[in-house]
Amino acid sequence: MSTPADWRDTPLRGRLLVEASAGTGKTWTMAALYLRLLLDGIDGAAADDGQRHRALAPERIVVATYTEAAAQELGERLRARVTQALRLAEIDAPALDASDPVQAWLGERWADPAARTADAQRLRRALASFDRAPIGTLHGLCLRLLREHPLDGGLGFSPPAIGDGRRVHEAIARDLLRRIGAGAAPPAAIDLPASATRFAALVEAVGFVLQPGAAVAPAPDDDAIRALADAPTRAALATLADPAHYTRATAKALRQAAALHAFLDDPTRPAPAAIDALCDGRGINSWVREPAATVLQAGAFQQAMARMQQALAQRDSKDRAFWAWWTPELRRWRDLRSAESGELGFDPLIERVAQRMVAPGSALPDAAFTRWPVALVDEFQDTDGTQYALLDRWYRDADGNPRGLLATVGDPKQAIYGFRGGDIHAYLAARGQADTTLRLAVNQRSSSAYVKACNALFDGPRALLSADAAHPIRYAPVLAAGRADAQQLHERGAAVERPLVIHQHRHGDWNAIARPKALEACADLVVDLLEAGRFRFGASGRALAPGDIAVLLRTNGEIDDLRRALQRRGVPCAGQSRQQVFDSAAARDLLLVLHAVLHPGDVAGLRAALLTPLFRVPAAALPVLDADGRLDAWRERFIGWRLRWTREGVLAVVLAVLDAAGPALADDREGERIATDLRHLGELLADREGEGHTPSALLEALRAHRRGDDDGETGGDERSLRLESDVRRVRLMTLHASKGLEFPVVVLPTLWAHEARRSARALLPAGADGRREVVFEADTLKALRGEAQDERFRLLYVALTRAVQACHLFVLPEDRPAAKNANGPKTDPERSALDALLARWPAGERHRAEGIDWREHWPLPSATHFDAGAHAGADDTADADADVDADRRAPSPAPGPFVLPTRWSFSRLAGGHDRRSVEATAADDETPT
Repeated sequence: MSTPADWRDTPLRGRLLVEASAGTGKTWTMAALYLRLLLDGIDGAAADDGQRHRALAPERIVVATYTEAAAQELGERLRARVTQALRLAEIDAPALDASDPVQAWLGERWADPAARTADAQRLRRALASFDRAPIGTLHGLCLRLLREHPLDGGLGFSPPAIGDGRRVHEAIARDLLRRIGAGAAPPAAIDLPASATRFAALVEAVGFVLQPGAAVAPAPDDDAIRALADAPTRAALATLADPAHYTRATAKALRQAAALHAFLDDPTRPAPAAIDALCDGRGINSWVREPAATVLQAGAFQQAMARMQQALAQRDSKDRAFWAWWTPELRRWRDLRSAESGELGFDPLIERVAQRMVAPGSALPDAAFTRWPVALVDEFQDTDGTQYALLDRWYRDADGNPRGLLATVGDPKQAIYGFRGGDIHAYLAARGQADTTLRLAVNQRSSSAYVKACNALFDGPRALLSADAAHPIRYAPVLAAGRADAQQLHERGAAVERPLVIHQHRHGDWNAIARPKALEACADLVVDLLEAGRFRFGASGRALAPGDIAVLLRTNGEIDDLRRALQRRGVPCAGQSRQQVFDSAAARDLLLVLHAVLHPGDVAGLRAALLTPLFRVPAAALPVLDADGRLDAWRERFIGWRLRWTREGVLAVVLAVLDAAGPALADDREGERIATDLRHLGELLADREGEGHTPSALLEALRAHRRGDDDGETGGDERSLRLESDVRRVRLMTLHASKGLEFPVVVLPTLWAHEARRSARALLPAGADGRREVVFEADTLKALRGEAQDERFRLLYVALTRAVQACHLFVLPEDRPAAKNANGPKTDPERSALDALLARWPAGERHRAEGIDWREHWPLPSATHFDAGAHAGADDTADADADVDADRRAPSPAPGPFVLPTRWSFSRLAGGHDRRSVEATAADDETPT
């Protein structure tokens, strides 16, 4: 395997792996390689047109990543690079920027003017056809394959559309419950597993066993277990079952060996309840004599007992018995639903194409390769065995030899989506098969001081991102490009030379006690950081503003708690949460308002709508409104909205309600959140309305969503609350959501609590065919906890590398008690990755680390208060008086006489009217995470 030093020297053929540490410019490198392919093609390939040159057109180069938003951004970056090169090529004597490696490379190519002219022609053709370039997600590429090769793809001339996988899983779960209720299963498959007794948990379990490549093997019967014991194993058990080889007849190894030996020899004997004393030499003690002790220590015997123990556990697993029976049925139901609806979920789509791609004699690999001989696959560390099997076969000929160019780009240190099916072992397999590996080791994102701090944190034994000393994924020190140094963070005029600040709590509280303290301390720290004029970018640059700070947290609950803590201190913040929009308070209020719109004669319904935060009519004012006739004015307004609904649709009504609620929402710190949710709900209802639903049906659908009885009819991603995207606020988000983003200052208050979680099932690493066994047995799950901790190490790395200028990390003593009454701390693999890393760092060496500021306490309550006025330019929506009493906020003014509204223009429907102070723009609402 070759390891070129630069993208310019990288061979463009076979298998290319680009390993890019965080912030090292992988997208820039992909754009540079893309330009090389457009101009030079694949190394060693024959010319496409019979001429000397091998240049490739954009429509022949697959570029794949894992989200549509990322694909769109990547496509724009590729187009920009090609456009820039063409602009330079069309100039007789272009002024090339020597600091740009791509322009320097072009300058070398264009030493001969004829070469520049030829490149200009190729680039013009490339831009002319760029819109046909296959740049998108792997799922989109698979769908395109099915559409362009209907017979080879095996789905005919009407390939399915992409549907919502969660909706299908919910429907299948309901079918499963109905079948169980009808008694259509053997006794072992009638009772739901304990981990799936709630409907949401059952839907999650259904989705888990239906992942691409997932397979549930049936439990072995007694005869199959007996067949595992060969003659040497039976002889060894006979030795262990002899009481003469023990000093006491109660020895655990003797009892278990005798029970297992009897089970193997006599089909009428039951299987032993346990054989743990026969595994790994655990049964050796002073009661065991020779030759029994030697047998227990033999490696071959221990391996045989480990297989036997696993088989016995599978035999007794109720979860395995249940899912082994139902999983083939679930797959059949899914395929039937797909055939009936003409839709296919993302995972089944990948699975179908992979099956056709690897099938013996399939024509699909050659057809796909002929069309697309080059693939650049981004974020490859998040792939799984099925996806890799698909790509691997695509770029091999019938004899198994690599062909074309399969370039995979990723960072194994950022593989954090195992819970979504990502399989780091698939990446490692691809790494092992790479002909060429290009490693990017210059950080373009962060300041030099912060890069030094990260190198120091992960120095020496801390570079290993695992508790397993043989694990292949390690931190590699990176260099700093220094591009962010001009904006280095300064405190009171002095450069911050130790930008990684580690706040260590002095007391070893257990997690449940420490967590709320950490969030309060975090809120105090944010107030300190935002002290007027204290921190600036550069010696005399702009001041640190709320939008420059991101707090990354483990759970949505922590986001909600910290949001409230910051709001109590008057700090503007925007929190991302996976709470579903139908569960929000805005959905509850909209339901009351739309009921009053449809039934304006219902006085109780009208009063309930007016009491919502949208109108803020005090309860004490209702009798007065009724007495002086102003309630009739409100009724007239609701009647007007009902007429608008019939003429212009539900979205027009929701936007009109937003206009009316403007005064109330403008005084509410959560006003922007409520406005975003209402608009989101209006769009979801409008989608249903477009399918022919009447206003009454829409109202009932909203009630069903609120009750959770929607049968999954609206997609999970659509139902999720949208990210409040005001960049002028402190950003609160989960660790996973932060991947791919960067922030000037990052705060990590709760990584010490990111410990092992119990799981009822897991996936084993994929085989060569992409198949992954689902396991349910406790011992196997325990053995896999090490891989879960490895992923927590990688998430720690991702969190720390989001910062550009500074990061504040909270830690607890790693030897703190595991729980309230525990005698000692947690150990690997149960403890957090942060605790495991700190345990490798002698206390006496910590304060000498370059770029790291150790502080022996968590932040204390701030001596200053957040000054909204000092940051008014950074956040126009901040309330100058952070302590406004909610009860004193002005209610919406009562309407005047009823007047028929004018027609809605498209601009008004899309943008609303006079809501600038309470609602983010449409583009910001759709900011990808």
